[in-house]
Amino acid sequence: MLGVVLPFVLALPLPAAAYWNDQASGWFWYQPDSPPVQAEKQQQQPVAPAADALPAEVVAHRALQEKLEQQRIIAIMAPSAANLSAYLHTQKEVLDRSATFADMWQRVVWSTPALDYALQFRPTDAAALYAHDAGQRQQRAAIIDRAAAGAGLFFIFGRDCLHCDQMARALLRLRAEHDMPVQAVAVAGASHPDFPAAWPDNGFAQAAGVESLPAIMLAHLDGSSRLLPIAYGPLSYQQLQERIAVVVGVPVGERF
Repeated sequence: MLGVVLPFVLALPLPAAAYWNDQASGWFWYQPDSPPVQAEKQQQQPVAPAADALPAEVVAHRALQEKLEQQRIIAIMAPSAANLSAYLHTQKEVLDRSATFADMWQRVVWSTPALDYALQFRPTDAAALYAHDAGQRQQRAAIIDRAAAGAGLFFIFGRDCLHCDQMARALLRLRAEHDMPVQAVAVAGASHPDFPAAWPDNGFAQAAGVESLPAIMLAHLDGSSRLLPIAYGPLSYQQLQERIAVVVGVPVGERF
């Protein structure tokens, strides 16, 4: 009997032969380079929900959309007075419904403070907007003052830098008004009269991932090596303030 079985086993591919000789390992044993054969699964087409399972408003909306598109195509291909009239009447129905929707939207927002963007974020009234912006400036200034106690900025600039002077002026004002430490880093032997004590770049810019100049990086003064990019390119003083305040003091998702 062995003389009959052995030639058959040797003729099997290596993983199959190994399985044949190692049945004790179980039916699910297989060689790492020979994944088990799985039965092909029939591809099941997604079943669209029955029309009667949808809300009546959804069915009516889809029908109106289809009607409008069909009438538009007919009017384009056969622009008769009757075809254009049919299309324009349906379009007016759509616009009327949109106007009603917008009107109700506004009324709901007015009556629900939690949904009113003007109350939650930025008012639209001129007087209220002025007061809001003044409060925002005070809040930003307070955040930067707190940040300056434990963080500083790296100002990375280079030769023939088109916007480095603008950034230098903004940083000097920031340092004067908020006592924010600023350390300049000069790339490729550059110099700047406002930052005579700039460090020569010894690979810092590349290590920080700087790809464009000027660059502003925020560093915590607690020994952490983590740098937070604040800006690349020109910024006004107000923009610089806002970015620092957002990065330091506003959690992600709470600005809008």
